[in-house]
Amino acid sequence: MTHPFVSAVAFYLCWFACVGGAARGVPWLGPLAVALYAAAYLRTIPSGPHEAVKGRCSCRPAPSATLPTRSSCCRAC
Repeated sequence: MTHPFVSAVAFYLCWFACVGGAARGVPWLGPLAVALYAAAYLRTIPSGPHEAVKGRCSCRPAPSATLPTRSSCCRAC
């Protein structure tokens, strides 16, 4: 996960690239900056089946007398 300060700085840099590029006749500069940041951000997040549901395990464990822990459920995925 990216630090909130880094995300805020990246947002403003991308915003200025969009606005400044459009004002100077370079409209592709903003979308390019956003695409580069999005690609860099997506490389930093961990991947796995449980990431699609914001860190919660999506598998359904077999019923038992005790409920499994989150870590044991996600290892089974």
